[in-house]
Amino acid sequence: MSRTIRSRAAAGMSVRGSITQYTSRWFSTLTRTRHVRRALSPFAALALLVAIACSDDPSTGPETIPVASVTVTPATHSLVVGSTTTLAATLADANDRPISGRAVAWTSDRPDVATVTSTGTVTAVAPGTATIDAASEGKHGTAIVTVTRVSVARIDIAPQTLSLVEGENGNLTASAKDAAGNTLEDRAIQWRSRDATVATIDATGLVMAVQAGTTAITADSEGKSASIELTVRAVPLANVAVSALPGLLETGDQPSLTATLTDASGRVLQGRGITWTTSDAAIATVSATGIVSARGVGPVTITATSEGKSASTTALNGEIVEDIYAVDRIGTNMKRLTTAPGVDNAPPWSPVPGSNLIAYHRLDPENGSDIWVMNADGSNARNLTLDQPRELMRGDPEWSPDGQWIAFTQSRSTAGPGRGSIWIMRGDGSDKRQVTLHPGNGFDLNPSWSPDGQRIAFRRGGIAIVTVATGEVTYLDLPGTEMQPSWSPDGRHIAFAWTPSEPGSGVWQLYTVRPDGTGMRLRTTNPAWGGGVSPAWVPTQR
Repeated sequence: MSRTIRSRAAAGMSVRGSITQYTSRWFSTLTRTRHVRRALSPFAALALLVAIACSDDPSTGPETIPVASVTVTPATHSLVVGSTTTLAATLADANDRPISGRAVAWTSDRPDVATVTSTGTVTAVAPGTATIDAASEGKHGTAIVTVTRVSVARIDIAPQTLSLVEGENGNLTASAKDAAGNTLEDRAIQWRSRDATVATIDATGLVMAVQAGTTAITADSEGKSASIELTVRAVPLANVAVSALPGLLETGDQPSLTATLTDASGRVLQGRGITWTTSDAAIATVSATGIVSARGVGPVTITATSEGKSASTTALNGEIVEDIYAVDRIGTNMKRLTTAPGVDNAPPWSPVPGSNLIAYHRLDPENGSDIWVMNADGSNARNLTLDQPRELMRGDPEWSPDGQWIAFTQSRSTAGPGRGSIWIMRGDGSDKRQVTLHPGNGFDLNPSWSPDGQRIAFRRGGIAIVTVATGEVTYLDLPGTEMQPSWSPDGRHIAFAWTPSEPGSGVWQLYTVRPDGTGMRLRTTNPAWGGGVSPAWVPTQR
């Protein structure tokens, strides 16, 4: 019995010794410091060993290391619509050691821009920017994905050729394509025409042909362009119409003809070439612009031709004499003063006693329209305006009261401001000076000097008066239509021809009015006498 107890005691002592020894070594390791090592009692050591043994109970398993960070790679990525990429999420502990086998949740803040699967695969949906988030155990990592549209690689235009007639419309369509030839929807197309005078195109691709010619039509989208060549053909000419010549021409006459070209629907066509021809150049010639010049006696036909279509007009050039004659006061002893080819008319006598000069207008088929002067017997005829531009027309010569100056008109055939004006020059043709300038597309005509030579009455729509020294113009506010003013020798009245403004409402009558526009008075009172034009005053003495 005692042996057994001793054995157990010895065993107990052995166990205690072992625990004490093990605990002492373990504690010494934990408390390896400068403190004095204290011996543990066997029971304290045993309690400590039991606690350690319990803490190492294999039934509780190993300790789980928490996730400290999530990193997504790549952090930024660019995709085009429809493409995909797979992102990676790396987990790490607090010491930045990788951790595997943990669950990761993927989300996109803009699924309308880019979606993401549970395995991190991103699909580009629409242009924009999306943030892709990877989460594990409350920790997050993100990547920025930028989505762009597929680039336009080329533009196709249909049809590839187009031909239209003037005034006709056509349609073009354009498709934007990617590098693989796929059609890209919702891409803006801008249209333009190289020459809008030939054809225009609107934003929808509607082409409008303007006039014959060729132009390039171009479609642009996102820096890419494509063009086609557009041809606009002239509308076929259907008819030519020519204005009529006067039934009877006189040598020197220069009527102007016009040709009107129309298509089958009657629409007037512009910009077509016209060729003018005459049946007999000895009787009348015609210029490239349709101006006829009567030269000889007989019938003549003038023809306009364009694109194989023609029209003509015919006239008779008669032996009509337009020269200046002089007779005595009772109409006898008529003498022909001019005999040169052309038209001589409008002869005023010089008012200076004994000067015996006559100014007149001559329309010469070769040299144009000028102011001439000659002696009273027709000798020494000379051109006073030969130095003026040939394309201008001159007429209506009128002597000043002192016989030193001649007023006359000068005009051009083309429209525009200043078309007709009043000029003055000395009796020998020197010192030419423009006195008026018509402000609109009209003519200043029929000059008549005031007795003091300071002013000139003339026709500008109605009766107007210009101060010669300053060029200041005043208007007589009169009803109806007035022309051919004639200043009285005493300066108190101006005679003129008058008719109502309404066409066909009356004949021309003679009126007088004061220079200030008051006292308008009818002078032809008997309707049986008819009307009156070209008033002239008879001086009290000569």
